[in-house]
Amino acid sequence: MIELTHPVMTEQQDQQPHLAQDGWEAYHAAAKWARFLAWIGFALLAIMLFAAVWALRLAYFTPRIQGINKDMISMAMYFGWSSPVIAMLYIFPVWLLYRFSRTAIRASRQKDIGVLRDSFQRLHAFFRYIGILMIVFLGIYLLFFIIAGTAAMLGLGEQ
Repeated sequence: MIELTHPVMTEQQDQQPHLAQDGWEAYHAAAKWARFLAWIGFALLAIMLFAAVWALRLAYFTPRIQGINKDMISMAMYFGWSSPVIAMLYIFPVWLLYRFSRTAIRASRQKDIGVLRDSFQRLHAFFRYIGILMIVFLGIYLLFFIIAGTAAMLGLGEQ
């Protein structure tokens, strides 16, 4: 663990921000973890798309075999077609995290404030996308609960 013994950000005489040495080290460590998480995200995307291809293959070629459960085939089709949609939502934040880590590692190696600002802009874009995605999904959940609550109050679920 890196222990900070003096301020991480200081003001130099020309009023430009300056990052202290242990600040650069902490930033470099954070960038390496971001790169690790981005590569894990890329690997999970590849696995997800590979599984979707196999699920679609199962759904389209298995019905010829006698005795196959129709529910299994419909679940395979649902998974096979929904996984690429989820992957399209997931690839953008993974790519933004990877771009941040690449720029942040370069900034910490060169100790360049301009590249540091660029890496923070990329990190800002990552969190902005995650925040917007969170708001959209919370809105969908809220809409679902409103519709389900209204249906329950009107008795639409009763037999």
